[in-house]
Amino acid sequence: MVFAENFADIMEDIEKENFAGNGLDQEDAFAAELLEKGQKDIYHAPNWKDIVAVYVLLQKQADQTTFYFDEDHKEAIAEVYARMNPVQEVAGEKTYISFDVGNYADQEELKKEDREILERYSGKECILLCAALTGARGLVDGTFGSEVSKERADIVAAAYTLVGKISYFFGGKSSAIGWDDRWGDKREVTAEGSRSTGKTRRYGLDCSGYVTWSFINGYGKASASGKIGNGTRAQWYASRKIEKDEEILPGDLVFLQGPEHSGINHVGLVVGVKENGDVIVSHCSSGHNGVVVQEASRAGFKYIRRPKCFADGDKEAEKILKQEQKLQKKEKKKQDSPYISKDVKVKLRTPADKEAEKEQKKQEENVFGSIEKDEKEQGEPLISNILQKE
Repeated sequence: MVFAENFADIMEDIEKENFAGNGLDQEDAFAAELLEKGQKDIYHAPNWKDIVAVYVLLQKQADQTTFYFDEDHKEAIAEVYARMNPVQEVAGEKTYISFDVGNYADQEELKKEDREILERYSGKECILLCAALTGARGLVDGTFGSEVSKERADIVAAAYTLVGKISYFFGGKSSAIGWDDRWGDKREVTAEGSRSTGKTRRYGLDCSGYVTWSFINGYGKASASGKIGNGTRAQWYASRKIEKDEEILPGDLVFLQGPEHSGINHVGLVVGVKENGDVIVSHCSSGHNGVVVQEASRAGFKYIRRPKCFADGDKEAEKILKQEQKLQKKEKKKQDSPYISKDVKVKLRTPADKEAEKEQKKQEENVFGSIEKDEKEQGEPLISNILQKE
């Protein structure tokens, strides 16, 4: 797979042209609803990972061995996009239908080997690689599950945009929204404590500066630096340890060591978790002289922590999920009961329901307990220990 450096722009062009081709614009009610839901200026199809996989399959069927995602192949990719995202209009109501690889395979009555190609190229590992190579929002979003909040997704999407784009610079910070014009300029390293101190390097970011910049650009405002802090020590204390029964999520932080140790620390951002449980991180590395995406364990990270600013958002996401599950159960009960009219809204709570609610509340308190616990007494869990629990 070969991606053009501007493939993210090519994807946006395809979506804009498809949007316009279907007669959708800002004045269209359906279009406005889509944009409002995503809180975006452009509609991003939710199935880009499936589009990529189908395009690869079609290229393979045409006896191609290298799959290009560039301007020369834009039309072919756009055709797959349109096929996988048709607009249907019934009684004046427009609806986007987004197909996944399973829908495509069934429609085309594909053989087992072709289905396996679709599964492989739409799989988590492949899409994580595509997201790292392109930083394209449509592909980045394809790496997230429904448990990932919008704020986490926005921060990770921002982090991806600097992969391979800037140099490592000890003490390098930035509060710029988007590209910082100072990046790439030759400057003297003035921060103490590095072998590069006093030497001239191309300006960029250090590890904690990269994390802070990602938060600033995820939230879209310079004041967001206050949510995560500047420097590894501040970022350690702006986060809490991951409990053993909590899932590692994109937007969590990884550290080389705790602040009680001497020497220079290192921090990175979790961008995903592979199907085998390996944690994938993005970090600004002096060894690689820039931002790279790697497995956390291979990069030497030992601790994983959750930014405290996510606590409310994660709780809210968990709360909404639980409410949806309750509503689904409630609707099923209503449908199954011969005594309750479908037009009447009722709430049935049995003693068993009450006990279940108490137990659920107790579990929530365990998971989302006080983030002010004495973490030194608790001890920080190693990444390897957490993954063994998954």
